[in-house]
Amino acid sequence: MMIAASGCITLVEENLKKSLAASSTFRTWIGATGDDANDQARSRIHFDEWPPPSDGNAHTSAEMRALLPSAIVDTEDFTATESAVGEHDNSGFLRVKLEWDIPERILNDPGAIAREFKNIIGGIIDDLFAMSGTAERLSIRQIRMERPDRTHPTEECDLGDVFCTKLIIEHYGI
Repeated sequence: MMIAASGCITLVEENLKKSLAASSTFRTWIGATGDDANDQARSRIHFDEWPPPSDGNAHTSAEMRALLPSAIVDTEDFTATESAVGEHDNSGFLRVKLEWDIPERILNDPGAIAREFKNIIGGIIDDLFAMSGTAERLSIRQIRMERPDRTHPTEECDLGDVFCTKLIIEHYGI
């Protein structure tokens, strides 16, 4: 069940989701096309965790693979500072986990996997900065990418061959 954003913390998270969904690189990455591309992109961006499994217990491998590629947005750190009587400024750090099911065409080429993924992530970062501070978009001061990592299908949860990273985004304002 999706609960609407209403406070200063969740409004910031929502603005990041709006920014990601508006990113042409993110839309291309997830295969969003047509008049509802923004809605398609928003459906691949989740808050805090994956959406619940269909059976209410645990995701099947097929359900997990169907979620990819995707983003999970959460708050790492948040500060509200009084700026004037009755007003406050917000700042902090959001985390975005980006996960990608590696295409079969490059599955056996680790260098190509890393390069293609970093090209995608770099495009998303460029798009986020281009939108920073515009209407209903997150105001961004800095973005840091953690080292991308590969999850192999033999590990605990069989997502397939997945490449992922986290972006740590320093923001200000709502």
